Amino acid sequence: MLNAMITTAVEAEDFETAYSIFDVARFKRMRRGTVMYSVIFKGVAQSLNHNILEGLVLRAEEEGALPRNNPLVFCLLVTVWKLLHRGRKSGSQYPQVYTAMLQVYARYCDVFPLQELGIYMSEKSKRVEPISKPTPQILCIMLLGFMAQHSNSNHLLDLYMRYHSLVKQNHPLIAPIAQTDHVANAFVLHLGRNIRTLPACPMILRNMLEPPTIANTIVAEPSVQTWSILAFSYSIQGQKPAAERVLAMMRERGYMPNDVTWNSIISGYAKCQDIKAVVEAMRQMTSAGFEVNSRILRALTHVVDQKGLLGSLRKVIDIDQIYERQFDLKDQSELITSKVQGNGSEIIQYAVKKKQRQVLDNHEATIKSQEGAYD
Repeated sequence: MLNAMITTAVEAEDFETAYSIFDVARFKRMRRGTVMYSVIFKGVAQSLNHNILEGLVLRAEEEGALPRNNPLVFCLLVTVWKLLHRGRKSGSQYPQVYTAMLQVYARYCDVFPLQELGIYMSEKSKRVEPISKPTPQILCIMLLGFMAQHSNSNHLLDLYMRYHSLVKQNHPLIAPIAQTDHVANAFVLHLGRNIRTLPACPMILRNMLEPPTIANTIVAEPSVQTWSILAFSYSIQGQKPAAERVLAMMRERGYMPNDVTWNSIISGYAKCQDIKAVVEAMRQMTSAGFEVNSRILRALTHVVDQKGLLGSLRKVIDIDQIYERQFDLKDQSELITSKVQGNGSEIIQYAVKKKQRQVLDNHEATIKSQEGAYD
C-alpha cells in the first residue's frame, strides 16, 4: 500500500509527500525493502535532491536493504547517473559521472571485473561487507558511465578492444552485456565524435554481425538505433557519402530507416552547416512517408544561414505549412526562449509570427505578453 502511494506521489512530482510517506514507514517500524527504496531513489533523481541521497543509503544499510542487493545497487547507480546528468542541464555543479558511480560500485561490488576491463581507478570508498559479484546490468551501466565521463579520451578504442575480447571469451559477467545493443551503441556514439576514431565504428557493427566463436555466446545484431547512430556519426563529421552508404546497408539487411534515423542524420548535417545535405535528406524522408516533426525543426536551428535554409527547403517541401502544423503556442514560447532571443533565428521567427497572426483573436493576451518579452 505504501509503495503504491509513494509511486503515485513520485509520478505526480509531489516529492515532499513521497518523502513523508517514506518516513511514515519508518515510524511504524514497517520494513522498507527493495521496491520502496527503488521508488524513493527515483524521486531523488527527479527532484535533483542530491543532498538526501547519502542519508537514504545509510538508512538502507541500517535496515538491511543493502548490501548484497544487486537490484537496489543498480537502482542506486542509475540514480547517481540521472542526478549528475540532470544537474548539469540545470547548471548545477556535480562531480564527474563515473567518479561518483565508482564510489557507489566499490562500496558494494567486487572491483575485479572493472580491473579486467581496465576502467577501475582506485577510489577511497568505504566497503560494506559482504561484497557482491556485480550483475551484467551493473557492469553495463558502469561502462556507459565511463564513456560519458571520458567521451573524448583516446583510450576508448582500447577499452572497446578489451571489452570485445572478453565477450569473445564468453566472460561470465561481461559477455551477457553484449546480448543487447546498449554498450555497442554507446561505443559507436562516443568513438564517432572523434574524426580519428570514427573509422573504428564500422568495425563494431561487423563484430556484432560475426557469428560467435564459442558456443552459447550471444551477441545482439545491430539495431535500427545502432545504424542510426553510425549514420549520425558520419553526417556530423560532414561525410555525406558515408552516411548514405549506411542507409543503403541498413536497407540491404532488412532494416528500414525510421524517424530516429532521419532525425539523427538531419541533425548531423545541420550541425556541420551542410544545407544541401539537409535539404536532400528531408526530401528523402518526406518521400518515404515520414513527417517533419518538432525534433527535426529544432535541429534545423543549428544552421547559421537560416534564410538560405528556408529558401532551399521551400523548393522541395511545403515548409511553411509544416511549421503551422507543428508549432502551437507552447512550442513557440520554448523556441523563442532558446533561439529567437539569443540569435535571431529567422526560420523560427517566421513560423512564430505567421502562427501568431492566425490565432490573434483567441490568444490576444498571450501574444501581447510574448511580444513584450521578446521585443
